[in-house]
Amino acid sequence: MPPRKEQQPGRATPPSLCQSSTDQDTSATPQDMDIVHFNPYDDPYHNHSENRNMSKGIATVVTKIVAELESLNNDDERERAIAGARAILGMNPGNSPGAPRDSSATASGDNAESLEGISSAGLAWIKRNHITGDSLQQHFHVEDGKATLIGSPIGATKREQSINAYLFTGIAMLLATGKPDFTDKAARDHCTALGCYDSANHSATTTQFGNKITGTKKTGWKLTAPGLTAAAALLKSQKEESN
Repeated sequence: MPPRKEQQPGRATPPSLCQSSTDQDTSATPQDMDIVHFNPYDDPYHNHSENRNMSKGIATVVTKIVAELESLNNDDERERAIAGARAILGMNPGNSPGAPRDSSATASGDNAESLEGISSAGLAWIKRNHITGDSLQQHFHVEDGKATLIGSPIGATKREQSINAYLFTGIAMLLATGKPDFTDKAARDHCTALGCYDSANHSATTTQFGNKITGTKKTGWKLTAPGLTAAAALLKSQKEESN
């Protein structure tokens, strides 16, 4: 009879493959076992933690923006501030999530925002004032980063026509460059092209801009906020008269 092998200390004898399940140790309790709990935020296909952090970040920014906008005087100033921020960031005003579409735009391309070659600030002005593509193209030709006045002069007198030509010269620069700044020569050239330049009285006409245009003949001119609004109203009034 072969000698019996003694069990080495510190090493447990493995259970026999044929050992009955009734002979195995069943004394382990749930407390002794590792319990894995499913966490939906551990889903590798959905980074919920990142989404939560992103949402918190957006909420923080929105809170700061609202606080700044509340310091302005009215809704018009708030709209202008938002449009200005979008223009600086180079964002298309038509890309706001959930923004309602302008009902005046038609499937035929009447939406001025679809026109090419217009600066982001120009697009913001178009959207803010609900300018249609048809009304814009009646008075401006935009191509290769340049905007040219076309059409007929607007107004009952040459003085009124010249003032409106100066307003539209500022809009032409806004559409092309993003800034409503222009030289006196550019505006005079537009007056000449439209047939409303009155050499004898033109200098006096440039003193009648009111609060719509600021600057001088020497330093150049710039449309103010009231000037931008007046130009938009003038443009839309021509569209209504033609209907």
